[in-house]
Amino acid sequence: MSVELRSPSVVPPFVSSVTVALNAALVPTADVPPELHRAAPSRQREYVAGRYCAARAIERLRPSDGPLTIGRGVAGEPQWPAGLTGSVTHTDGLASAAVARISDARSIGIDSEVRVDAWRAERIRPLVMQPEEEGVGGKAFDAGTRVIFIFSAKEAIFKCLYPVVSRRFYYEDARIISADPTTGVFAAELLTTLAPGFERGTVLQGRFEIDDRHVHTGVWLDPRQP
Repeated sequence: MSVELRSPSVVPPFVSSVTVALNAALVPTADVPPELHRAAPSRQREYVAGRYCAARAIERLRPSDGPLTIGRGVAGEPQWPAGLTGSVTHTDGLASAAVARISDARSIGIDSEVRVDAWRAERIRPLVMQPEEEGVGGKAFDAGTRVIFIFSAKEAIFKCLYPVVSRRFYYEDARIISADPTTGVFAAELLTTLAPGFERGTVLQGRFEIDDRHVHTGVWLDPRQP
């Protein structure tokens, strides 16, 4: 498949994570679902690499289970085997998956994004950021890093909550209220009521990691959370 990389430290130790460098030579065939047969080869590679990471993460978490099928929901989201939850992300250069037992996490969302220059960040900013988020991270974040961090954090929140609330929501439905580069912890507030237990004003916490090329984020729900 591809070279395995160190997985970002954005989820708890009970989560099984696998990350690989995307292999441009990979030619996906039977592993690609019919709805992606006409997709660009790069999109097909990302899909196969993400599912590969998910399968390896499951094997490491429950090695006695043998091969398990990871389905695909109507919105393209992974459908996990009974007793498991997880998330998959892929971007230019890597794919990653994180899987946990539902006794440890009700749901998980991870996301990785490539850092961009200031010109590209300025084009993305009005699509994902709100005025109140302009100071998130303080002086530790330059403008470009802040935009991609907020974009990634909201993507991770969506991936975590969508399987639980069963509805789509958007960048304006959550606000990142803090990010501490020292601890790698961020907090977000829901600005829209999504479901019982996830009303407007609900605060979620997650973790982030930033390297020379990528911004990585992760969010998870305690299994006792309603």
